Amino acid sequence: MDQALKILLLEDNVYDAELIERELQKSNLDFITERVDSREELLAKIPAFKPDLIISDFNMPQLNALEALELLKEHHYKIPFILVTGSQTEEVAVDCIRKGANDYILKYSLTRLPSAIENALKNHEIEKEKLNAEKRLKQSEERYRFVVENIKEVIFQTNEDGEFTFLNSAWEKITGYTNLESLQKPLTRFLHPDDRVKVFNLYQQLWHNESIEKRYEVRFEAKNGQELWFEINPQILYDQDNNIIGTFGSLRDITWQKRSEKRLKASLEEKDILLKEVYHRVKNNLQVIASMLSIQNMYLEDERMKKILEDSQNRIFSIALVHQKLYASNDLSSISVEDYFRELVGQIAGLYNDEQVDMVLNIENIKLDIDTIMPMGLITNEIITNSFKYAFRGIDNPQIKLNINLNMRNQIVFEIGDNGVGFQEPPDLDRPQSLGIQLINLLGSQLNAELDLKNRNGVVYTFVFTAKNPK
Repeated sequence: MDQALKILLLEDNVYDAELIERELQKSNLDFITERVDSREELLAKIPAFKPDLIISDFNMPQLNALEALELLKEHHYKIPFILVTGSQTEEVAVDCIRKGANDYILKYSLTRLPSAIENALKNHEIEKEKLNAEKRLKQSEERYRFVVENIKEVIFQTNEDGEFTFLNSAWEKITGYTNLESLQKPLTRFLHPDDRVKVFNLYQQLWHNESIEKRYEVRFEAKNGQELWFEINPQILYDQDNNIIGTFGSLRDITWQKRSEKRLKASLEEKDILLKEVYHRVKNNLQVIASMLSIQNMYLEDERMKKILEDSQNRIFSIALVHQKLYASNDLSSISVEDYFRELVGQIAGLYNDEQVDMVLNIENIKLDIDTIMPMGLITNEIITNSFKYAFRGIDNPQIKLNINLNMRNQIVFEIGDNGVGFQEPPDLDRPQSLGIQLINLLGSQLNAELDLKNRNGVVYTFVFTAKNPK
């Protein structure tokens, strides 16, 4: 020890006290002593002197060893206690040991006292460390219990039969079932009927050591019949011999999240229905306008005006077709380019009923949004209509080509052309004179496209632009 050992002598005989001190000095023990012989002195000296050890005679006029041990116990003093006496029986010694004494030494064999003191101090340290460990364990258990009982997730444990053996307080708060109603009851009893097979299969996988996902979403039923969603995280519970004795895990309440998802899904479905209805009505209204123009055309005698109305009808159709495709699609944000342009080109070709013209389409299977495909459709209508009208006089094998592809930079390459007679004088794209070229130029600028016009062996328009998220 770094400091002198403090020994409190509980002895009424000064001569006996000196004998004890001399014996300890022989062992080269570094110590200091104080002597008391009454109850009052003992209780006063302990807090003042703070002894490491008490050496006590058995019989004294004012206090005996058994009474001293009772006092120490009563006042919660845990101090090593060695009994030194001259004439007591073994029964008395055993009684003292039972009451808390560390050792028993007869006065005529004091040579054993130093080793008895060493053993008593060691045992005291071991006992103190054990008590400290128990205290730390208790504190740890209390902290763990506090966390488990106050956590918002349900912590559970089951036996081999799947019956609950532990549930924290979150279970009752969420489900309404008390521990009395739940413990020793199978977990499946509280599941939604439609999810019982799912959880049974999950536990079968666990028992057979098969790999499973970390978390599963399952439904439970609250005491009031309300449907609850939990995220379950089950794990196998083993004993010390690695035998399966049950499961443990957590149940995280995700009911609010699931209800929110359901409401959001319903809201999106409602919006999809409304949006489809809008597309449907726009398409119908455009068809009504086209029909009105057709009826008006029947009463016109001026061929020039007739062709103007026909061109307007074609433009309206190309717009209506966009809304028709969106209405028929599951994806209301984009349209299949191939489906749209094949139908559009087929419709335009059908209006001119010219089977001699070979329609060559090379269209990549991509999807584009309405803001991109609408001007592309109108451009296609203008250029193909002009080809049918003006390009093939005197041409033996007339051909119209439409190419729509993605280049290496993920840009749309939109190319329309024919092998017709071409322009006698190429139009000035910066200052277009005709309505058709004006529309093509305007629609190309809406796409932020680079426009290239080739006027040799026919006419080829090439638009290159960056689309929004082509799919």
